Amino acid sequence: MVQRAGTKPLPTEDTMEAERLQEWQEAAPERDKDDGAGIAAFEPGSFGHHEAPHTAWLALDIIARHFTDHPSVLRDPVYYTRGLGL
Repeated sequence: MVQRAGTKPLPTEDTMEAERLQEWQEAAPERDKDDGAGIAAFEPGSFGHHEAPHTAWLALDIIARHFTDHPSVLRDPVYYTRGLGL
């Protein structure tokens, strides 16, 4: 991938997984509550479980329609590639 001076490299899968696991641990006090707002509210099939991919889809749709179609992004392979998440 082309990298421009001053831009950060994209994180590796290992880095992203380490960050996810750390955030999972940090969220433990809220996640493990037994008040209906804990992890059970996000089990597969629940509204909470559906909410995350739906929100991600909305964000990706906005990026696709408003960022990657912008003329300055279309002329720049670094911006375009990052906008598509490649």
